[in-house]
Amino acid sequence: MVFNQYAELYNAFYEDKNYQSEVDFVHMLIKRYCPGASKIVEFGCGTGKHAELLAHKGYSILGIDQSKEMVAIANEKIGNTSMKNKVMFNHGDIRNFNCDQKYEVALSLFHVISYLNTNEDLLNALYTINNSLVDGGVFIFDCWYGPAVLSIQPETRVKRVSINNKKILRVAEPKLLTRENVVEVNYEFIIEDSEHLYSSFNEVHTMRYMFFNELEFYLKISGFKLLHSCEFITNNELSSDTWNSCFVAIKG
Repeated sequence: MVFNQYAELYNAFYEDKNYQSEVDFVHMLIKRYCPGASKIVEFGCGTGKHAELLAHKGYSILGIDQSKEMVAIANEKIGNTSMKNKVMFNHGDIRNFNCDQKYEVALSLFHVISYLNTNEDLLNALYTINNSLVDGGVFIFDCWYGPAVLSIQPETRVKRVSINNKKILRVAEPKLLTRENVVEVNYEFIIEDSEHLYSSFNEVHTMRYMFFNELEFYLKISGFKLLHSCEFITNNELSSDTWNSCFVAIKG
C-alpha cells in the first residue's frame, strides 16, 4: 500500500513544493473554463494542502484519498484552521467513490491519474469523476507525459529532511517499463533518530505515463470532451520536455 508509513513524512518531503503557485494556476483554469464554480471535489487530496489554499479563494471542497493516514493528517490540520467549515476530507477510492452531491469542478493533482496503471482502473476513475460532476462541469488533472518521460528518462534522486528530531534519507530509484508505459519508483527511507539508531522501510510507487491521443480517447468514452492541454503551471504547449502535463475536460 502506497502512502502508508510514507504519509507521516509526506509534508516534510514536499515542504518546498510551491502549492500556492499550483493553486493559483488551477484557479485560473477554473475561472476560464467553469466561471462561477463554487464547489470542488478533489480526488487524491493527500494531506489537504491544495484544498486548504483553494478554500481561501472561496471554494467549498470535498477531498477524497485512498490513504487513511493521509486523510487523518488532512482532517487534523484543517480542524485547527478557519477553513474547517469549507473543507471536508473522506477516505475513498477514485475508482468507485460515490459522491452525495454533484460538483462543478473535479480535481486530481500531483499525478494522481498516473497511479492508475491499467486501462480498467483509468476508465473506472473517469466514470467516477464524471458521475461526481454537474452537466458542464470540468475535470482538471495533471499526469506524467509520455513523450517527456521517454525523452528525458527518469533518474535516481536522493533527498534529506529532518522531522521530530529525526533525520530521514529518501532514495527514489526508478525502473522504466516501456511495455506497460509505467515507471516503477522504489522509495527507500532510512531514518536516524536522536539516539543515532537506524530504521528503514520501502514503498514502490508505479507511475503510468500518458500520451495525448490515449487520454483524449479515454476521456471521450467516459463522457468528457477535452478542452485544453498544457504544461502544468506554465501553460506552455506540451512537448518532449514537458514531464508534468495538465488537461482540462468538460462533462458532456
